[in-house]
Amino acid sequence: MRNHDHARDTVTKDLTDLEDIGPGLSLALLAKQVLFQSLISAAIGAVCGLLNARIFKIFPSMRSFPIHQTSLVLLFGYLSYALAELCGVSGESFAEKPTRKANYSLTNHT
Repeated sequence: MRNHDHARDTVTKDLTDLEDIGPGLSLALLAKQVLFQSLISAAIGAVCGLLNARIFKIFPSMRSFPIHQTSLVLLFGYLSYALAELCGVSGESFAEKPTRKANYSLTNHT
């Protein structure tokens, strides 16, 4: 129980700190986070795409198997999403953060 209370106090303090920084600074932090996630996820996608192109260049026999080509393109697309998810830059964190805050505030008042 003691660890749970400490974690709840830490979350409450973090949420309070975010509310105290003001709307201008929070907008700047949001823009910075969006830019960071966009650049990193684009870099991950570009690396996966270039790796896929390199595989097609190394194995020219793949041209005679369009099903294999399509499968590799789809797999590398999923690979780039999985790597972005592992790095935490897949973009889903924007949708999750307000929900967590809203759920926490609802449970805090009951």
